[in-house]
Amino acid sequence: MPRIGSSAKTMPLKKLCFIYHAAFSVAFEEGGYFYEDGDYVEEKTLVLTLIDAERDTIQKIAKDFCSMFHQESILVTEDNVKGYYIM
Repeated sequence: MPRIGSSAKTMPLKKLCFIYHAAFSVAFEEGGYFYEDGDYVEEKTLVLTLIDAERDTIQKIAKDFCSMFHQESILVTEDNVKGYYIM
């Protein structure tokens, strides 16, 4: 496995993406969440963006992501983006 720069929080995700051969980007963000009972909480969150990944691969990574970070669930969003490189 090639050397990958990381922080302690992102290293497991980077390894996971490497195992599934998935191109990715990872970012830390802040946001807020409303619970079903109306309570509101602000939290720091980790956002993993998978690039050109198949749905099956996304599902596998999402399940492993939940397990690694002891999450009850995670939010998966999909977006069709047309990307291109400029050289």
